Amino acid sequence: MMTMDLESPGFFKGRIAEAITEAMLEEMGWKVYRYGAEFTANAVLDKKKPIAGTAAKRVRSMPDFIIQKGEDVHLIEVKYRAGGKWALQKELDKWKDPLYPEAYLILVSSDRGIMMEKAEEIYPKKGYSFDYLTSEKFKHFDFDKDTVVKYYNLAQKIFVTIEEMLEPPAPRS
Repeated sequence: MMTMDLESPGFFKGRIAEAITEAMLEEMGWKVYRYGAEFTANAVLDKKKPIAGTAAKRVRSMPDFIIQKGEDVHLIEVKYRAGGKWALQKELDKWKDPLYPEAYLILVSSDRGIMMEKAEEIYPKKGYSFDYLTSEKFKHFDFDKDTVVKYYNLAQKIFVTIEEMLEPPAPRS
């Protein structure tokens, strides 16, 4: 089992973003299969005994989900980002040469919506121009706007509540 970093709220936000995305896709008729290394290859993720090499790197980079609707199958990676964009250049650099260029990245944000981009297009765009799931670009996914809005509203409520809980208490006078 992958070790949880209890000092990092980002770990939990990421898992919540995955759960929201999974429920949203299932409601829109997609079959969702957990695929990421945290579900299939925990030994490779063991921080105490890291495994090196090309295969290990590829396993650690496995997208979170495989989604399927009829003959249509896609790889999906899910990330939570406040502000809906990458914060660090080194994070963006991971997408310079993606190991899964055919995968799509769904970005869940508490203040910008739920957006998506194909992995191979993230670095050339500098990570700043993700499109909304309901844009014309992704019409072949047949995403339902009302369902996407419903899950964005849910994400907003959850992530705002988490941020409020993490705020340090006001000093007493």
